[in-house]
Amino acid sequence: MRKSHVKKNIVLSIKEAFADLILTGEKTVELRRKFPHDLPRGTIVYVYASGGAKSIIGQFEIQEIFVLPLDSLWNATKNHSCVSRDFFFSYFSGVRCGVAIRVGKIKKFSRSKRLSDLFPKKINPRPPQSFCYLEPPSRYEFDSTEA
Repeated sequence: MRKSHVKKNIVLSIKEAFADLILTGEKTVELRRKFPHDLPRGTIVYVYASGGAKSIIGQFEIQEIFVLPLDSLWNATKNHSCVSRDFFFSYFSGVRCGVAIRVGKIKKFSRSKRLSDLFPKKINPRPPQSFCYLEPPSRYEFDSTEA
């Protein structure tokens, strides 16, 4: 019997400046050193803006995830990632391949949300260092504007 793929949504910590660029549609690829690359298209990524905001400011759907050697990844993403070549290779220093998440449908929340809005049963939930799964993967209804 074949196991069914259980859809999981994600909370992703992103530096505030990059999170804002994603939610305005300017940055259409998010780069990661490590990220689960088997998530299905349409998986919801809740954007936790680290830094000043320290809150969930929006969401996007995963359009595609791809893993490539660094030179190929740079060539594929340099016009979509809003980072310089120096930043890119510094960020990926020490790894042979990197992960790119192509951003799909975007929703920017009209008011930012606390982590406790996504994790109501946890006392003082801590932000993920990189990402964490939401289980069950219910869709949360927040006031939003679509970019």
